[in-house]
Amino acid sequence: MDLRVFLSQLKAGAYLWASFYRHAPALIAVLLLRPYLVLLALVAIEPRASPASIVRDVLLSVLIVSSVDIIWDLAGNAFSLRFLGILPYLAVSPSTPSLALILSYIPRYIIESLLKALEFAPLLAIFLGLAQALLYTSALFALSALAVIPLLGLSSLVAYSVLASKEETVWLDRLAPLILLVSGAIYPVSLLPPWLRALSRALPTTYLFEMAHAVTEGSFTSGSFLALSAMFLTTSMLFNIIFQFLVSRGEAELIRRGVHV
Repeated sequence: MDLRVFLSQLKAGAYLWASFYRHAPALIAVLLLRPYLVLLALVAIEPRASPASIVRDVLLSVLIVSSVDIIWDLAGNAFSLRFLGILPYLAVSPSTPSLALILSYIPRYIIESLLKALEFAPLLAIFLGLAQALLYTSALFALSALAVIPLLGLSSLVAYSVLASKEETVWLDRLAPLILLVSGAIYPVSLLPPWLRALSRALPTTYLFEMAHAVTEGSFTSGSFLALSAMFLTTSMLFNIIFQFLVSRGEAELIRRGVHV
């Protein structure tokens, strides 16, 4: 794909979501409120009072919300584009439809991830001080950015499944909670049945949440973090290769049948 087309689609995506939030400012408040609601839920599940536990729950709350957002927003965006009558134009874009869908979403995800990280900076500053708060705010944003890598391929596949089935809730109501459960986002993986623990080892998100735990629980070493990063990137690459193959098949079928609005 031509670099100018690539940059133009990123620019169009940024303009789309900037315009969207400018005309619906209340959604920004909802966006900022959701991570705090998840944080309160995590504290209620396992009350803790130490600064390290607060930092861990903050990291987990942002990653949980971001993981759900990737799946919901990318697939939901495809559904919305069909209702708006825009999807047929996306199908004949210079890039592939799946890549155009992803590129139009990435600016929104980056902006929202930055806002989610920054909103916790004052809370972290209260418990850790300004310097440490800035460090963990950067870690929040970095881990949120990493979260998008393994889930883009899966979200694209879900998007095409949504378009094929013409039903949104069948796929989206169950998938995100299942991934979070198996990845150890809320409960430790060690509490899962053996077959689910085996499945969790194949999920990139498991290693992402383990990196969050390592950063905040004193188990952070350069060797262990490098090993987790390697497993995360390896499983992410395998996931995206498999899902991209399935997406390309679904994409060809969707174009062959035509997009119904």
